[in-house]
Amino acid sequence: MRQKIIRINKPSIYNFDLILRYIKNSPSFVIEKIIENTYCRAFVIGGRMYLVLVRDEGIDSKYLEVKVIGEEVKNNHVQLVKEKIITMFCLEQDIDKSQKFIANESKIGKLIKMYEGFRPVLLGSVYESIIWAIIGQQISAKVAHGIKKSLLEKTGAKIIINNCEYYTDLCPHKVLELSINQLRDLKLSQRKAEYIHEITKAIINGELDLSNLYLLNRDEGCSYLMKHRGIGKWTAESILMRGIGRQDILPAGDLIIRKVLGEMYEYDELLTESQVRKISTRWKTAETLITHLCWFYMQEKIL
Repeated sequence: MRQKIIRINKPSIYNFDLILRYIKNSPSFVIEKIIENTYCRAFVIGGRMYLVLVRDEGIDSKYLEVKVIGEEVKNNHVQLVKEKIITMFCLEQDIDKSQKFIANESKIGKLIKMYEGFRPVLLGSVYESIIWAIIGQQISAKVAHGIKKSLLEKTGAKIIINNCEYYTDLCPHKVLELSINQLRDLKLSQRKAEYIHEITKAIINGELDLSNLYLLNRDEGCSYLMKHRGIGKWTAESILMRGIGRQDILPAGDLIIRKVLGEMYEYDELLTESQVRKISTRWKTAETLITHLCWFYMQEKIL
């Protein structure tokens, strides 16, 4: 195996160890591995499979180190890996300003100070965000994690380095090769198996063009996705947030968000969706950051 190492600038307020802790303990991340303070994930770039390792060079350094490993490592593929990591870790999103603004807000500011330097992390592809969101509908995160892992092992390509397996992104064509019954064998319900089959087919034939999502605003993006069976408002918002990287998404119906914001704002009862949306008007454009912080807070509370 050959390798190339590049460096990526860190934002001025950034805590990579905190982000690794979030990924490691979150049931939402399935393909990723955290090994010795390093983010590890395989990608297919230009038809070639690479293992990508990301680590922080240290508190005194301004850079993240990205190591790209493969049988042959092409320079143009390394550049594509760099762009992917910058996007997935939201390294060029203007989040510092939002963090400073929200930190001065007496209630929600507690979360910002608790997790200073945190940034949202995207999944590896928009397709992955769609399938993960559908699987996660109305079941526990633990059960969803198990189903995602089973689907990955059934359809995913992998690279083996030092006796460790690393899976790549979900491939729509491989997923579509599975029948409805084979999907059901993975513990998916009949409806979810149908949703995954139909949406995957729509993506492959171009009926659902995921590149359009980068051109639409939040509401337009939700409407575009919700034309397809199996994608409601919560699922659409999850896709835009975790697949596209929009920073203005707050799934107000999410139970964890309702619980955490209720605690932060000292409500005695569980917040309603409308109450969450009213509260969120105080920190517009930072909704995605707050959403991830709520999830992180509850995740650590449960552990």
